[in-house]
Amino acid sequence: MKTICYYEPSSGFGGSSSNLYHILRQLDKEQFRPIVVVHKDGDQFERIRSLGVEVIKVPYTGMDAFNCAGGLNLIWLGFTALNPLVRRLTALLKEKSVDLVHINTNISLGMPMILAANKLGKKVFCYIRESRALIRRERMMVPKVDQFFILNQAAVKIYGKDIPAAKLHVVPDGVDLSEFEGCSKSFRESLTWKA
Repeated sequence: MKTICYYEPSSGFGGSSSNLYHILRQLDKEQFRPIVVVHKDGDQFERIRSLGVEVIKVPYTGMDAFNCAGGLNLIWLGFTALNPLVRRLTALLKEKSVDLVHINTNISLGMPMILAANKLGKKVFCYIRESRALIRRERMMVPKVDQFFILNQAAVKIYGKDIPAAKLHVVPDGVDLSEFEGCSKSFRESLTWKA
């Protein structure tokens, strides 16, 4: 059985953590053992725990400043904020015998886990859930990620400038219509994709 570490540094209240819940709900637990690493508490993380998935909270707030920093401040925060977190995540990946790392966010926020996984020679997948040009530090991380998943063809045009086509895959998020059972039929039909 392979162990997959899902890294979700969001608040646990938004779309990325909600979509992670749906991914984990459908994951074949006979082939894969998922663990989820978070920094904060949020409703979606409780939903994920309800699936029987181990959610490990590594309390940390320094990455918010690092994500927005530039210049000398970025270098300083790299030493004071990024490096300690990378060490903690590396130890966690070793302890849990992780085979594959899934970054469930943009490259910048996923950097600590990307670097930790690279230290151990683990495969890294990154699911980018936004559509914007990569910033310099993200472009530098592209070679450290094995595969990227993006939401739509419009994102291919944006990310295709910096990510090789062989590493870029469109995987749209789905909607579980069973969650809308109590809604009107016309509303549920409006959520159904038609080719």
